[in-house]
Amino acid sequence: METRKIQLTGESTLTVSLPKKWAEKMKLGAGTTVALVPQSDGTILVDPRIEERRAPRKKTLQALNEPPDALFRKLVGAYICSFNVIEVKGSRPLNAQVKAVIRDFRSKVIGFEVVDESANSITLQDLFDSVDMPPKKVLRRMCMMVERMFGDAGAALLRGDTALAADVILRDNEVDRLCWLVSKQYLAILHDLGYAEKLGVTLEECLQYQIVAKLLERIADHAERICQAMVRTPIPMKPEISRVVLPIRDLAQEMFTGSLDAMLKGDLARAEAVVNMRGRLLELFDDALKNVLLLDSAAMLKFSLVIINLRRAGLLATDIAEAATNYIIGLETA
Repeated sequence: METRKIQLTGESTLTVSLPKKWAEKMKLGAGTTVALVPQSDGTILVDPRIEERRAPRKKTLQALNEPPDALFRKLVGAYICSFNVIEVKGSRPLNAQVKAVIRDFRSKVIGFEVVDESANSITLQDLFDSVDMPPKKVLRRMCMMVERMFGDAGAALLRGDTALAADVILRDNEVDRLCWLVSKQYLAILHDLGYAEKLGVTLEECLQYQIVAKLLERIADHAERICQAMVRTPIPMKPEISRVVLPIRDLAQEMFTGSLDAMLKGDLARAEAVVNMRGRLLELFDDALKNVLLLDSAAMLKFSLVIINLRRAGLLATDIAEAATNYIIGLETA
């Protein structure tokens, strides 16, 4: 580490010199523009490549003879890694399957549109400004959506409402879109720390949002799986089963709601209360599983899936509560 004294130039301008070896390594000279990015801890980041970082980034993906899911995952990866332009290119004309994957990708992410197309390639560009949806706003939206999904999955289970269950399944795509957006914003900040100021967050805050967004996305997946089990096997829940299944549902819902309150309100006591519910959740699961295993095969499969996903959702709620605890403690001054 090198230190420099601040010099007064003229009547009011303060200057500080840059280390010569670093300047030479970065190929800086008289007249070169660098960016000074204030950080939340009071330091200033000197970025000699700000223009390069903020230039549109392009990713070219080769359309190989691969399963559609593989190409879709590559497209999502390019999106999350903050490439502004994505080109899907083939050595021969793109087939209908590749075009279908691209259409599916466009429908499941925010902002990408086709801007150029030929027989052998399709180019998509991000036309969405993430500043309009900062991470905190996206996370609050996710919280509301997943809480409603989880509540509706429980209501559908209680009433045997397959129409409501089917609606919950459809909503999972929207949660995925928002989760990917938060991940994209976090990686964009790592690429350009000045972008954090535009989004109104610090790097540490965005990391917290990215962790919790992923946990919310997984809870939404469990709500979806509960509903899928209901749609596939529309067997009504008999009273003797509801007596052991519904307590798990109620406790998992309480844990999830409590974890969201802890995170959004900075409530350390609520976070600790949620974590302490874990033991009770596991006890209820063991009791329910013993009863479910006595059912006929179809009912056993359905309600085993239901209680397993309820247990996992409850445990993920404790992960959110623990993440909230870590973040709250980190904000406290010594």
